[in-house]
Amino acid sequence: MSEFGKALFGGSRFVFWSLSPMILLFLVTLPFLIPKWNVGIVIIMVALSIIGIFLILGMFNPSRFGWAFRVVSATVFLAYVAYALSELAENDWMLKKPKSRGEANPVNALIGLVIIGGPALMYTILGRFRFQKEEDEPFDDDELDEDGQPPSEN
Repeated sequence: MSEFGKALFGGSRFVFWSLSPMILLFLVTLPFLIPKWNVGIVIIMVALSIIGIFLILGMFNPSRFGWAFRVVSATVFLAYVAYALSELAENDWMLKKPKSRGEANPVNALIGLVIIGGPALMYTILGRFRFQKEEDEPFDDDELDEDGQPPSEN
């Protein structure tokens, strides 16, 4: 796993106690900062709540709730898919050269989908940010032989 993945998903008590109060504060105060509610805002609030709750749960005990990080990464991927589809539909499914790097447009949305959504999807499916397993990564159950032992190097 990358150094970022090890730091965030590794079970550090420092990371948990540093981020969890801020995430909780964010989740509690954000609804009071929304002046006008509509369906889009509700969808965004639900997505942010899912990310926050499952991120805290996963950081609390990664060995028991490691699946919670996959929920977070799946939500990030789906958010980027929705953003890319929204930008494409808003621009009549045409790709135009962006006026600036920060402009919301289909090209930048697709770049974000590849750069951020791609690794999020990979983590959702594989549980890691790289295609190949690292040396210290445990074997999956389907990689054990008939005696329940890891395969030998012979």
